Amino acid sequence: MQLDQTLVDAAIAQMDRRWPADEPGGAAAVYLEDGKILTSVGLDNLNGGVSLCHETDAICQAYTLNKKVTASVCVYRASDRDRVLVLQVSALRVASMAPYKRGVADSNPTPPAR
Repeated sequence: MQLDQTLVDAAIAQMDRRWPADEPGGAAAVYLEDGKILTSVGLDNLNGGVSLCHETDAICQAYTLNKKVTASVCVYRASDRDRVLVLQVSALRVASMAPYKRGVADSNPTPPAR
């Protein structure tokens, strides 16, 4: 399944439910192999170095349901901007989620070269 606007819209809707428009926020949405969409948010944390990706909970939900994730997207809105950004996949996220996301279409499937 390919990444599409429906998945992005689901992530944005989750973000809007969780955070008011004047606060920064982010969320993720994943497609399951059966076409169902799961959404999640990252936990607020005082130490950004130990924060989890927004999609972590959705992937854990998929694992609990014994379903494969076939696509994922993460979005972010800064409090000083009107637009929503689709976040780039980090090398760390790719490595940490690899066991749970075989054959996944990501918002940016090729991590940037470092």
